[in-house]
Amino acid sequence: MGLEICFITGQFYPSFGGVGVQTYELAKAMGDQGNKVKVITPLIGSEKEREVLQGIDIVRLKPPSLPLSTILYYRRAAAEAEREHVSRGFDVVHGQWLGCLFTYRENFPDSVLIQTLHGTWMGEREGLRGAELRLSGDAWVYQYFWPLFAYAERRACENACRVIVVSGQNQAEAIKHYGLDGDRISVIPNGVDVKRFNPKVDGEMVRRRLGLEEKQVILFVGGLRDRKGIPYLLQAMSQIRRESPDSYLVICGEGSQRGNLQRMSRELGISECTIFTGEVPYEDLPEYYAACDLLVLPSNYEAQGIVLLEAMSSQRAVVATQVGGIPETVGPDSGILVPPRNPSELARAILGLLKDPELRLRMGRAGRRRASSFDWGRIASKTIQLYKQCIEDR
Repeated sequence: MGLEICFITGQFYPSFGGVGVQTYELAKAMGDQGNKVKVITPLIGSEKEREVLQGIDIVRLKPPSLPLSTILYYRRAAAEAEREHVSRGFDVVHGQWLGCLFTYRENFPDSVLIQTLHGTWMGEREGLRGAELRLSGDAWVYQYFWPLFAYAERRACENACRVIVVSGQNQAEAIKHYGLDGDRISVIPNGVDVKRFNPKVDGEMVRRRLGLEEKQVILFVGGLRDRKGIPYLLQAMSQIRRESPDSYLVICGEGSQRGNLQRMSRELGISECTIFTGEVPYEDLPEYYAACDLLVLPSNYEAQGIVLLEAMSSQRAVVATQVGGIPETVGPDSGILVPPRNPSELARAILGLLKDPELRLRMGRAGRRRASSFDWGRIASKTIQLYKQCIEDR
């Protein structure tokens, strides 16, 4: 018999980042495995307030237009979950990020409360150290309001019966910064849809649309945020072009740093070989991975890095930084890891792969094999197993 599961999240399909991808794919896989899943998420743009999508019952709440509206949204989401619990009787309430901040156990006496950490606020703040660009609006929140959000994150974990983290490094952070008992923490990584992201996808249409036929394509996918380390990639690109003039950088994503990054590319003289696509719909991402020669993730901080799994599943070699949970995701046979905030090392690793197509192919194949163990179906099964263990131990 399946479980009644409620996710409380700040991101979900069709507008989402890593947290939203994880929630969407988990909810979909859990539904496929015979469970009933409800998702409570913010209302963004012209999305429907209520709908059923691929078997997932979705409720979208309009976020308060007030200072610190993120925290106020989670209070509203918890109240919605409480109302739904009266009629549905959730077996599990699973909070993403601050999802369990206001889900008190006395309000869900017959449910288990699970909280997932996708990194920590302390780690995010550390990722802003030595920022190359003027801090953007979201970064100011991390820089100056971090005590409030770190407290909220710790409280969300304390409210939960069990805390899930996406990497061993993420677990170490949770214990160090929030004093959590290691016995209450389970490491369950993010996953990847190995059917969606596969090496048979054709990327030629993307290359033609971007005017990159017969070019070497370096891809970045992610939010244009301060901690993503994109300035170092732009600096590396200025070095790469001296040795590889047919190389182009494609940056897929949107965020508060876009204007600063575009200005930086002009100042470095690489604007003609740097393409900012804006946000790419999740359904279209496989074609962009197929169109590239390699993916680069130059983050200053990363709990795991779903885009690495997507690139590896697409049979593409990756270059990334040795931070957070990245070394647990990328093996030495599937990519090259470099120190963070180091454009020269980044350029050296990228050039090494661009000049060696056989090495790229070997790493791509190894990455595809490695990514198969992160299939969302497997990750959902591990999570359901944890739910059932918590229900038995209740």
